[in-house]
Amino acid sequence: MECLFETGERREAKITAAEADALLEHGVNITVWRDRAWRAMRRSVKPLGKWLAVAVIGGLLGAQISDHYADRQRELELEASLITQISSGAIKLFQDAQEASRATANPRQLEQREKAADAWVLLAGSITPVFRAYFAAEDVGAHWEDYQSAMYDWAALGCCQDEPRRRAELVAGIRNYVSELSEHIGPPTRKPPVADPWSAFERADPPPEVYKWLGFTLLRGRGRILDELKAASPDLD
Repeated sequence: MECLFETGERREAKITAAEADALLEHGVNITVWRDRAWRAMRRSVKPLGKWLAVAVIGGLLGAQISDHYADRQRELELEASLITQISSGAIKLFQDAQEASRATANPRQLEQREKAADAWVLLAGSITPVFRAYFAAEDVGAHWEDYQSAMYDWAALGCCQDEPRRRAELVAGIRNYVSELSEHIGPPTRKPPVADPWSAFERADPPPEVYKWLGFTLLRGRGRILDELKAASPDLD
């Protein structure tokens, strides 16, 4: 019997009558041209099916990779936007409020301090909803709330010369934040200009050096927020 293989190779083999009967019973009849055509089509469709399966799987994997990349890009853009706003806003508040604290003889000092505090309120008001929407399950959201509140209280210290009770409340809130912050990132790196800086804030006009020291101390909290933002996973769904 002569056999033709898919490679085009032909081989001759001898079979017994019993083997021939088995081939007749189990083999594929290709006597007519339609049977031969169907067999040839199956041979050609088989590799095509494999190619299509590979293409479909590759397309699905490509879509998943593309979606993951797009989500990562959105995450990076969101974090970069928040980092820029928080960092630049905190530095500007420090500069504006510190400038007002130096102008001791300027009758518009109170107006300058209030303007700086109001600008911070507007910035925090635009940032806070973003934290609540995308970082509700992350600690950085709660830490931002504490930080923006302490920064506002620091700026507002200059507007309470005639309200000792309110001034004491502001100082107490800031002191609690600084204490909590020190537990995570260490004590203030700058040496206070006086032995007891917190007592100095009991005065209606604390020395500008003490006010500046406290501002630098609070700016360190900004670094904590930025580090946590980079490590957080926002909910983008």
